[in-house]
Amino acid sequence: NSLVEVYLQEQIATKVKATTETTELLHHKLEGLRHKLAETERRVTTFKTANEIFDSEGQLLSEKHLARLMEQTVLARNITAEAKAKYEQVQELLRRGLKTAIADVLQNHTIRLFRDQHLKATRREAELTAKYGPMHPEMLKARADVADVEIQITAEVDRILASLDTEYRVAEERERGLNASLTVLKDKQGGSREAAVQLRELEREATTTRQVFETFLARYKQTAETQDLQVADARIVERADVPLAVSSPKRSRIVGLGALASLGLGFGLALLLEMMRPGLTRPEEIQELLGVPHLASLPLMRRLSDGLGSPEEATRAVITVPDGVFARSVRAGRHAIDSRRQSPEPRIILVTSALPNEGRTLLAASLAYQYAANGVRTLLIDADLRRSTLTRQMGHEHAPGLLDAIVSGQAFEGHLLTDETTGLTVLPAGGGGKVALSAAEALSAPGVGQRLGRLKSHFDTIIIDAPPLLPVIDARILADDADQIVLVTTWGRTSRQLVRRAMHLLGSNGPRIVGVLINQVDVLEHAKSFGHDRRETRGRKRVA
Repeated sequence: NSLVEVYLQEQIATKVKATTETTELLHHKLEGLRHKLAETERRVTTFKTANEIFDSEGQLLSEKHLARLMEQTVLARNITAEAKAKYEQVQELLRRGLKTAIADVLQNHTIRLFRDQHLKATRREAELTAKYGPMHPEMLKARADVADVEIQITAEVDRILASLDTEYRVAEERERGLNASLTVLKDKQGGSREAAVQLRELEREATTTRQVFETFLARYKQTAETQDLQVADARIVERADVPLAVSSPKRSRIVGLGALASLGLGFGLALLLEMMRPGLTRPEEIQELLGVPHLASLPLMRRLSDGLGSPEEATRAVITVPDGVFARSVRAGRHAIDSRRQSPEPRIILVTSALPNEGRTLLAASLAYQYAANGVRTLLIDADLRRSTLTRQMGHEHAPGLLDAIVSGQAFEGHLLTDETTGLTVLPAGGGGKVALSAAEALSAPGVGQRLGRLKSHFDTIIIDAPPLLPVIDARILADDADQIVLVTTWGRTSRQLVRRAMHLLGSNGPRIVGVLINQVDVLEHAKSFGHDRRETRGRKRVA
């Protein structure tokens, strides 16, 4: 309640202070406008006096005089024209001998009376002519009356004509005088136009200054009068009561929101960690996402004791380091492949991957050495005719091989090479010379499948190191002749979508996939990610 009261008092004090400051500012502004208004009005008065300009009822006297003189001139011109017309009309009637018609034209009462007398005298003369002779006294009297009336009419017409002539001349002279006066006044007025323009500009400035001054004056008076009449913008709706219970913080709501936030954060973190690993990392993901079994997981070679060295040494690691973790994982993969064998007949195992550099060649060579070391008649074919990685690692890059046999149409048996140590037979890629035939054309050439089938009569297991599925079509061509297909993927790197797409490219040969083998598994990282005890992992390595 005290806070509210202080707040309201501060509002009123702030408004009073603002109003006071506004009043002072308006006062200073009014003083400046008052001086400016007096100066502009003084300039108008001084200019009028210097240029002998006088005004009446808001209009300059010279302009009023000019307007009246122009009105008088126009009126005089009309009077002159009317007098001239009457004079010329009367002269025309006299020339035609129609004196009595002047009465109708000029609306003259005297002429009308004379005309009536003339008609009566003429009528009497006509009546007497029928009764008396021309020398009868009555006739003479009547004739004398007619002549007398005509003399009076002539005299009246002459008087009227003289009057019209005088009136016309007077009107013409007046018009001439007014025109002269108007010309003089116009000349004088033309000389003072520039002064009139300057006067109007000064008057406009004075009028504008006066309007601004009056506006500020009204605002100043209104502000000064309402300076102490200030009311706060806020009002007290209800005064605060003494609280009887805790209203904030709401502990139950905070705990609930904290639990929900923690749960959401945990799910988000788990999702983020899952998205950071686009590739396959766990064996159960293979069955769930791809629908094929997990064969084995090959660990990442970290030390020389695992067979890590040159590519040639890594290829023979299962022979040189038979008790290493890598060799044990290859044996596990071999057993998984054998367990999914459909018949004891000789078979062709196609080893491929979705992308290059996933360890496909290393696995194919390791499996071949494992089978050969166990006494199985094994043939290892390097079908990667584009890169020939396996052929180079085994040191047979200059020997004729698969591509040469296909191009020449010879049997594959004539290009086989045997490893004296393990008894493993190898068919290198060949093609050391220039061959005008692409890898895909060579593998799809007629008779390649039949010649691969004939090799089964000499070997129990034939392992083909095929190119990756996504970049080229070679592996899809070889899959038609394979009995089992092993798909190799890199741990945590190759995305699930690419692996699914590679399996989809096999088309009708998809059921021949015996499983997926995960390569380059980082055992330590795998243990961190999925909750395995690191000491247990190190213990496993020591046992291996």
